[in-house]
Amino acid sequence: MVKVSIITPCYNAALYITRTINSVQNQTISDWEMIIVDDGSIDNSADIVKDFASKDARIKLLQKENGGSASARNRGLTLAQGEFIQFLDADDILDGSKFEKQIQLMESNMLDVSYTDYSFFTSQNKLIPRLRGAFLSKTVLLTLWGLGSSIPPHCFLYSTSFLKKNKIVFDEAVKLDSRDETTIFMRDFLKLGEKRQHQAEVDKRTAESDTEDLMNILYTS
Repeated sequence: MVKVSIITPCYNAALYITRTINSVQNQTISDWEMIIVDDGSIDNSADIVKDFASKDARIKLLQKENGGSASARNRGLTLAQGEFIQFLDADDILDGSKFEKQIQLMESNMLDVSYTDYSFFTSQNKLIPRLRGAFLSKTVLLTLWGLGSSIPPHCFLYSTSFLKKNKIVFDEAVKLDSRDETTIFMRDFLKLGEKRQHQAEVDKRTAESDTEDLMNILYTS
């Protein structure tokens, strides 16, 4: 069993997917698999992923008819072999030590989930200061999602066994945008999860100034 399964829904993400994959390949741990589910792209996203997969056996491409990001994530979950699950959109990138530090935190404290701070760039390549989840309780997290606010899904790392034991998946019947799909998923998870912890400190390294518009940078300490 690999340590982390990264599940990436991909739809017409040719402009971004290379950097997303590179951010996974640059992780400080190498024991991972990346399952990229192409959701009926009409650009050359799949060709880019195929090229990566031909050179790195840890990267896997699944192509399906367009059905939305919820169905793409669920398909990836059925194939995941890792002890932990990382959902990563095709236009987002991760800090290089995210997996190592979150796994250490979760294994040391026997957590079902942990999450990190994050920041992002504007279309003018301006880095928005980090946004912090703080030490929020389950009640506060659920209230925030109910009000339409959320912590990006890429901040989280989940225990695969907890997700599968409790049959927590994305609701494909509800046709919502990606943020709303994630809101429902997290509500289901947080209603069940008893052990979670926020990794508060933020890596002080400076992100590249030419990062694409609104690509979330996930930080851990």
